[in-house]
Parts: sequence; C-alpha cells; structure tokens
Amino acid sequence: MSTGNKLVAILFLLHAMRDPGVTDRVDGQSTTTPGTSSYGRSKKIVFPHPRSTSNYAEMNTTLSEQLGSFTLCVHMRTNDTAGSLVSYATRRSGNEILIEGWRGKGFKILAAGGQSGTKTFSLAVLDGIWHEICLTWQGEDGAWKLYVDGALNRSDSGLGARKVVSTPGTWILGQDQDSQGGGFDTPQAFSGEMSRVNLWDRVLSRSEIGTNWTTFCSHQGNVINWTNTQIHVFGQASFAQYDHCDQWLNPETTTEPVTLATSSAPATKIKDNWQSSIKDKSVPDCPEQERRNLTWPKTAPGVMYTQACPNGTVGTAPRRCGTDGTWEGEPDLSDCTSPWVGELFNLIEQGGPAGDVLSLVKGNLAEEGEVYGGDVVKSIDLLGDLVAIQQQQLSNVSQEERKGIVTNFTKTMISCVSAILSSKRGNAWGDIPTESQAGVASGVMASLEKTGVLLATSAPNETISIVEDNVVMDIRSGSKEEAMTFPDLTMGEPSAWRNVEDKITLPKTDQPVVAALYSHTLSSYLKPKSMNRTNPGSNEAEEKIVNSRVISATVVNENSSTELGGVVTIVLEHISDEKTINLTTASCSFWNFSLGGFWSNEGCTKNSDKSNQTHTTCECTHLTNFAILMSVTELEHSFALNVITYVGCIISIVCLFLCICVFLGFRRVRCPRTIIHANLCFCLLAAEVVFLVAVEKTQNVIVCDVIAIVLHYLFLAVFTWMCVEGVELYVLLVKVFNLKKKRLIYYYLIGYVTPAIVVGISVAVNYIYGHVHSTDLNGYGTETYCWLSVENYFIWSFVGPVLLIILVNIGFMVMTLKVIFSQKSNKQGEKSEQGKLKFWIRVSAALLCVMGVTWVFGVLYISRETLVFAYVFTIINSFQGLFIFLFHCALNEKVQEEMVRFFGPCACCRGRSQYDWSSSQSTVTQSHKQNGNYSFLQGPPQDSSGPNSTYVFTTKDSGDTKGDSNMDEGFEETCL
Repeated sequence: MSTGNKLVAILFLLHAMRDPGVTDRVDGQSTTTPGTSSYGRSKKIVFPHPRSTSNYAEMNTTLSEQLGSFTLCVHMRTNDTAGSLVSYATRRSGNEILIEGWRGKGFKILAAGGQSGTKTFSLAVLDGIWHEICLTWQGEDGAWKLYVDGALNRSDSGLGARKVVSTPGTWILGQDQDSQGGGFDTPQAFSGEMSRVNLWDRVLSRSEIGTNWTTFCSHQGNVINWTNTQIHVFGQASFAQYDHCDQWLNPETTTEPVTLATSSAPATKIKDNWQSSIKDKSVPDCPEQERRNLTWPKTAPGVMYTQACPNGTVGTAPRRCGTDGTWEGEPDLSDCTSPWVGELFNLIEQGGPAGDVLSLVKGNLAEEGEVYGGDVVKSIDLLGDLVAIQQQQLSNVSQEERKGIVTNFTKTMISCVSAILSSKRGNAWGDIPTESQAGVASGVMASLEKTGVLLATSAPNETISIVEDNVVMDIRSGSKEEAMTFPDLTMGEPSAWRNVEDKITLPKTDQPVVAALYSHTLSSYLKPKSMNRTNPGSNEAEEKIVNSRVISATVVNENSSTELGGVVTIVLEHISDEKTINLTTASCSFWNFSLGGFWSNEGCTKNSDKSNQTHTTCECTHLTNFAILMSVTELEHSFALNVITYVGCIISIVCLFLCICVFLGFRRVRCPRTIIHANLCFCLLAAEVVFLVAVEKTQNVIVCDVIAIVLHYLFLAVFTWMCVEGVELYVLLVKVFNLKKKRLIYYYLIGYVTPAIVVGISVAVNYIYGHVHSTDLNGYGTETYCWLSVENYFIWSFVGPVLLIILVNIGFMVMTLKVIFSQKSNKQGEKSEQGKLKFWIRVSAALLCVMGVTWVFGVLYISRETLVFAYVFTIINSFQGLFIFLFHCALNEKVQEEMVRFFGPCACCRGRSQYDWSSSQSTVTQSHKQNGNYSFLQGPPQDSSGPNSTYVFTTKDSGDTKGDSNMDEGFEETCL
C-alpha cells in the first residue's frame, strides 16, 4: 500500500472511531454494515425483504422510571404485510408496549403488558408512502388513541387499565419480543423503512401531534429522542439517509423556514441526491403550470417543488418534476385543510355532541366553497371518530330518546357521505394521490356500516330507508320464511335510483340487516392494486378496474357472529368506463379492510348462466362490500384509435382547405351554393383543428369549458349550414323572389347566429342552474374530454338542435323532390337539369347521413363507451372532410372542368388531339317564368348530353342572358 493510501485509511479509521455512524456511499444512499450502530439523527433503518428473524434493530436506551401514560410516535413506510414496528419488553412481560401489523389481518397494539388489553383493527398505511403513527395511552382508565398522519384513526378505553409500563426493558424495532430481547418470529418481522421513533411520558394533545409533516418531523420525545439515541442494527437491516423530512426541515433546501399557519409560506425546492447525480443537462425543465389555484413554476428535473397550500388553507403541497422533464402527476394537496376542519376537531376534544359536530361537517361539505384533498381526508377521519363518540354519548340515554338521536345522526351521516362522493368534489379527490385514494375511500364504507349497525340496534324491528344522491341505506328485519332482497329502491327520493337493478339477496335469517348501495363515484376511488403487473411475451399490461357500483350488507347480531344459512346472491350492473373493457373477465370481489384495504375474490364466484353483457350475478359465502372487477387491455385499441384520429383529422383538414380554395378561388364555380359549402367547410375545419389540438386539455377547468363551448358552437354551425344548403336547393326550384347576393345575408344569419343563440342559452342554463341549486351542472367539460357532459342530460343541448336541423333538412329535400317529380317535361334540357338537381339532392342527403350517423355513434360511444362505437365514431368523424371533398369537388364535373381549364389537361387527356375546349365552357341560357315556376331551356343540342356539358339554371326575369364576363355581377346560378 502506498504512503498516500495508508494515510487515507488511517484518517478514515480515526473518523470511524469518532463517529460510529460512519457510512459508505452506495448509489447515493448511506448504508452501514450489519451489526454496527449509529445515532438516529437524520437516519432511517431499512428492513429488507424477505423478512427474517435476524433483521432487526435495538435502541440503546431504557426507561428510567415507570410510565403511567405515554405517547409513542414512529415514521414508517411499507407495501408489505407489516410486521412489528416497535416492541418494548421487560423480564416479566414480553409485551409492555407493542405496535404490530398482525399477521396480515390488521394491526395490534398492547400497553402495560398482558394479552387482555390487546386491540386489533385495520389500518390503511401499507401503501408504500411515508406515514407517522402515534399511539397515546393513559393508564388510569386504559384510554388510548391512535393517530395516522395527525388524524385520529382509532380510540377506545380498557387497554391495560389501572396499570403502568414497568422498567427496565429492551426496545426492539422490526420484531415482536415474546421474551425480553428475543423470541422472534419470521411472520412478525417488519419489511420496510422506519425512522424517528420518539417517546413522551405524557399524552400529547392533537395540536401537539400536529396535522402536517413540518410538525411530524419536529417531534423530539422527552423519554426517547430519535436524534440522540444510539441504535444497533442486526442481520441485513441497515442505515440510510432519511431525506423525507428534508423537504420541510433541512435549512439547505430553503432560505427561510416554511410557515404553515397561513398560506403565504415560501415555497421550497428539494432535489433528490440520486437524481442530482444523474442530471442530464439536455433534459428540459418542467414547464410552468396553473393547478388548483397554485402556480407551479418552471422546475428542474429531479426536483420536488413544495409550496404552501392555496389561500385560506393550511398545509403544504408538494409536486415532483420527473427526470424526463415532465411533472409527475397532479399536485398532492392531501395535506391542505380549511380552517373549519381544525375547528371541528377542537369541538370533538371539548366534548361537543357528536350529532352537532356531524351537522357542521355536512354543512361545510355541502357549501359551494372550494374543498381540497386534505378536507376530504380529514372529514372522513371525522366521520369515523364521530361514530365512536356517538356510541359513548348514548350510554345514559333512554331507549326512545336513543332511537331519535341515532336516526337523526344516521341521516346526517348519509348526507355527509353523499356530499363527499358528489361529482362537485371530484377535484378534491383528485388532490389525493391515486395510490392513497382507496385507503381514504374505505373509511367512508367503514363509517357508514358502523352507523347503520348503530341504528339497527337502537331501533330494532323497524324498517328504515334513507336515500341520497350518492348512497342508499336500507335497514330491515330478516325473515326465516324466505330470502330477502336489499336494498329497496322504490322508496324515497331521488327517483333516479328506481331504475337501478343492483341488488343483494340474503338467505333466511331473523336478524336485522343493514344494506347500502353507493354510486359509481365510490367505485372510481377504490382502484384495485395491480394483480398482474406484467404479462410476459405481451406488449400490453393488464389492468383491473371496478366496473360496477359497490353494494354492502351486514347482518346485525350483538351476541355472536351469524352463520349464513346459504349463499348470498349479488346482481350488479356494469357501469361505463373510458377504457376498453373485457367483459369476459368479470370477477366477483369484496373489499377486505385489512392491510390498508384491497379487493379479494375469496369465497365469491360468478354465476355465468345468470350473467350477461350488462349485468353480472355473483354468489358469495359471506357478507361485506361487493363489486365487479374487470380487466382492461387499453394499449392496443387506444393506440389504434389515436392513430386513426390524427391521420383522419389531418387528411380532413387538408381536404377542407382545398374545398374552400376551390369554392372561393374559381370564379366559374363560385355561386351561393358553393359559398354555402365554403362556410360549412370553414366551420368543420375549425372544429377539426380545435378537436385535434384541445379536446383533451382538461387540466384547467375554465380553459376546458371554453374549448367545450367553442366545439359546441362550431359543430352546431356545421349542421345549420347543412340546413341552409337544403333551403337553397328548395329556393332554387320553388321560390319566386330575387335570388341575388342579398339573400346570403339570411343564410349567414341562419348559419352563424342560430347556433350562437343555442349555445348562449345552454351556457346561461349551465350558469344559472349552478347558482339557483347551489351545485354545478357541470354541463361543459368532463374529466377526460372538453366536450358536453352526458350527465344531467346536458348533451341534449347539442343532440336536440341537431335532430331538429336534420328533420328540417329532410323536409326541404322531400319538398324539393316532390316538386321535381310533379313537373312533366319532355324536353331534353329540362330532363338534364332535373337530373342534376336530383344528383345534388342525393349528395346533400348522403352528406347529411354521414354527419348524422357520425354523431349518433358519437353519443352512443360517449354514453356506452363500447369498442365498436369507438371505432365507428372515430373513423367517420376523422374523415368527414375527405367525404366532403369527394362529394363536392372530386365528383363535381364543373370543378373538374375548371381544374382542367386552370391547370391544363391531365396525362390521361393529352392523347385527345381534337378536344373542343369551348364545349367545356358553361352554356348560359335563358329562363322564362311559367305559372309561377321556372322552366329549363336547353343549350346547344349537340352538347345536351355530352360529358363535359354543364347546364345553367338562371333566375333572371329578362329574356336575355349574360356572358361569362357578367357572371359575378349577375351572380347567376352557373354551378349546377
């Protein structure tokens, strides 16, 4: 070894002796060899997978005195079935304090030793993101509370009542001690990451625990302080840098601290160490964007930009710029809460009546004001808390009074749930990260089920049905004589539920049954975890979706669990989804609340004989919350439809532009009818461009609404100009008035003003409805497209006028054909002119059919979203411009002649040595008024049937005709 290398080694060893937490750098993270120790400081402990009894950590501390109360907090994240987080054991008891993921069945906590005080429950934290779990315990009555990310998750009493936590003992992280310092079991091992374990010798208040990560990361226990506690790791457990809290606490990431008391706190930029090491200067920055009343500035790749929540709310909102220079999803506003949320939690701590607090929750959720993701998360936490508090407050209430209180409480609870699931709160749900939505939504079902059971026990033998817009609850006594079906959707309002065919049929039972049916909104938040992440040999990734409403049933039995006397039959209707659904993969599933919540099909089978394209029938051996899951293979068809759309629209745009140039550029073609065609093409061209460029720009609600309004107007204008064409054909044949330029004024009024009036009325209705009913009609703009919503029948503001226009157009065409066939003429010229009129009527009818059929399939696709409708609508809609070009230009003899005259003969015509170019000129004839109608006079006899002859349909009362030089001046009809 060289002298220089020896010196480096000596310095390194000296540094290691001074700081036992010395680490090596591996891929940007700090790791320590197994069996070493370090002070907590800014470290986390990584417990690898697979789990093992040899992977754990021990905190080099103990209790100096017994604890009559405590608060224990820990930061953790895992997506595995959590094992033991923190275990404190003494020689007398292996479970003085324990927080443990209980063998895949939920969580278990113990305090003050012994199994008698064990509490088990579900806890939605196994989602792969960081959480802070805090347990408070009071030995006097065994009262305990469990907080998850500052929200009260569970509370009860009787946990180690009238006992104390003894000393001395051993603190183990990542394992459950069956005996002091040992007795480990592999299924109880923890696999994930853990940091900032702090212990206090008192019960912290809710405000001390906090509601945001700035507070969580500032915790320092007075008994155990993670920062200055020495920790030994064993096995494959290792130390790593804990940078999650750097976003809020590290002074190097911001020039001034983030203050969460108001929304004016400065923003911070936090760059991941591993990302900074791979920064590619060629990758562009994430662009500036406006989202949810916040401006997200231009940000470098690999940077987490964090800023204060919108004005009037408390908390911080992070958003990461990906390494490819694009924003990773939407901003996370799940920490943003309005002031009323904190006020309601304070009311609970002050012992306010549960029913009154719940009414305040309902009032705030039903208001028209802005609600953010944090408000939804905390409101659902409040619902769970209030059910438990309501039960406690009923202890000394008479049965009759109890019945009235619980009935009102249940009605208010259902109103709250319906408000949370309403479409106008969709933006607030969008503030919550997708991977966390299911855990939040499961709290809705849990709270409502407990409320229903509380009402069933408080009002026995009564039939109660409560109906709201987004949830229905039905409570009835069972029957031992026959099976019963729930819920009863024939009672109450709104009547929209009466057409729903979802139902659950229970076998014979004499116990009360609580059933609930939720709108499809809840289904969209209960996204299944990937069941088949990869499909080897395929370029498609299989995805599962919930393609039905969620229905639940609970048999209420206070004495013991009820054994079902048969199978439960569930019938659920399939709901629409924007993706291509494989109906053959329908899977009957139920929601398992353990391990953070997930869909499982254990004990449920599909009855294929009773299932069809619209409904699935399931048979299950147990009760809970049920839904239908289906597979989605979106990649193939989505790509094909996108290719068809872009190629077709580009071809249509080019064809429409050529049509406009032909109609307005060639003088011999220009006339009122071709001007009508040009306006139709202009409207359709503008609509295609807007559709191609902006139909999916749904990020900004206002911009999306404007795009939808513009598309509404342009597509209506296309149909009104088609109607004008029908009117023009009728006028040419029947009407007797001056046919010069001034009649175009009426056509412009019909073509452009009429759709403006319809759209103006639609916008006004959409706006006024929202103010009168205190709810947004959401007529313009959907979650996926900037177009009219099919909900609330608002799509009829487009479909209705279109149907009317089509009927009017058909009427004019029928009248025109009737006049043509009623005329008797033996003259060759008149027959030829009638033939050309019939041809143009057929062309107009064909174009009308194309446009009409396009939007028939468009509406069917938007409402039913099936694959066939998607392809038919996409193909026809994308190639409308090509159809118009073929009908009105490529097949138009006059246009062909003008093209030959302007550009010269094509290659196929150059062989014709004797070509009479004069025969291709339009022959101007006279018209004579006879009995109120016009007669058709033929041109030169030798050209009457020639392929290049074009007959003139004139309307001047004078017997003289004009030459070509006066065509524009007289504005004659020379374009048939």
